[in-house]
Amino acid sequence: MPWWAVIGGLVGAVQVYAGLTLVHRVGAGVFIGLTVTAALIMSLLVDHFGWLRVHPHPISLGRIVGGLLLISGVALIAKF
Repeated sequence: MPWWAVIGGLVGAVQVYAGLTLVHRVGAGVFIGLTVTAALIMSLLVDHFGWLRVHPHPISLGRIVGGLLLISGVALIAKF
């Protein structure tokens, strides 16, 4: 079994556990927002460095702004 499959399984298990234990504290919107934002920011890093045998796509200003907007959106959802 490839190492990334093991890591993917562990990350999935942690996410399920976090959902069961944290969603009532932060709310469903914030929890899902954090999940999506973390996944998209991680995908930017995977693309930039070419991890997991993907063709590298350098991080550009537009991608950085997009990531910052995601973070800002989750912060606004958490605040209001």
